[in-house]
Amino acid sequence: MRVKLIYLVFAILFFLLPTASWAAERTKILMNLDLIDQPEVFSQWQISNDGDDYLYQQDDGFLLKDRGNAHLVYPLTFNYTDYDKLVVTFSTDQPIYVVVIPNISTTGFNTYELQKRVLPSPDFQTVEFSLRHHLFKDTLTDFGLNFFASRPANVVIKEIKLEKMSSAQVFVQAVKDYFLVAPYSPFTVNVIPTPRIFGHDAFIYLLPIFLVLAWLLFFSTKYRQAALVGLLILWLVTGLRLDYELFNYQKNDYQTWVKPPTPEKIFRNYGDLYVFIDWVKQNLPDDTLAINYYQIGSDYFPQIIQYYLYPTEVRLEASSAPVYVLFHQPNIKYNSEDNRLYRRQNPISNPGEIIATFNNNSFIFSEK
Repeated sequence: MRVKLIYLVFAILFFLLPTASWAAERTKILMNLDLIDQPEVFSQWQISNDGDDYLYQQDDGFLLKDRGNAHLVYPLTFNYTDYDKLVVTFSTDQPIYVVVIPNISTTGFNTYELQKRVLPSPDFQTVEFSLRHHLFKDTLTDFGLNFFASRPANVVIKEIKLEKMSSAQVFVQAVKDYFLVAPYSPFTVNVIPTPRIFGHDAFIYLLPIFLVLAWLLFFSTKYRQAALVGLLILWLVTGLRLDYELFNYQKNDYQTWVKPPTPEKIFRNYGDLYVFIDWVKQNLPDDTLAINYYQIGSDYFPQIIQYYLYPTEVRLEASSAPVYVLFHQPNIKYNSEDNRLYRRQNPISNPGEIIATFNNNSFIFSEK
């Protein structure tokens, strides 16, 4: 009875916390239309977007014509004791990944906790990133926002701001972190990633609780029953977390591969590779015996492509075949002046033409 009463009191106190305890303690706005007249804030943004390094002002925000891998960089000295949440409100017409990169101009580390996938919508969507992470423990000199898309996207940014979470928000964030699932990887077959809280293994937070409950169970007659209930709750929470992780992978497969139309399909860590392969099979000339294949991607992608294109031979980064197939390769461009392909200003092909385009960095080129 006493244990139930304690839980009931805790629940009542938790839900009756003053509204102010859920509000951010302070806010710093870094981008919105109101800052146009404050160049000391707005003009500090640096944009890198494959040559189109501009934000275009609109009535509802700032248009970023993302060419697939745009970066916005803002110089600011802070750590998570100053601000521990980043809030970005924007719209996009293509599926896009938004990645927060601390100290982008120096170390540039990032992690899955600082990545969000956003589906296209004409309406503005708000994406929140917790910066209560060890990557933000030391003082930063700048941070970056990477808008990564497999196809060119029109991104309209309404607002970007930093916030300092309240104690209640930090507690809720710890729960969110615990149930945040790491992206699928080939290693997931044999190893389930450890849940993390604030960028650290959740184990370091749960182990002291387990040890205290275990000690009470074996050495305390007064609190033995409460300790047993606590251990059962801890076991239930960890079990549910494991089930949630497995369910999340299935849900993600449905949302990114089964449900979307073919041009938008993405399969786990393969991205849009299989959509690209189907596209190549449809657009490759029938008499093609071999292709020169260039990519940015995993080392085993060429073997997968070879399997599906057989008997056409796939020659990795060669120039011996008259047909070139490029997959997400931004370093190779078509020069319309001499009709050749260039890799970092060096020609790699004879004159020819692009016969089919998948996206800006993926196409089929055939020599004449």
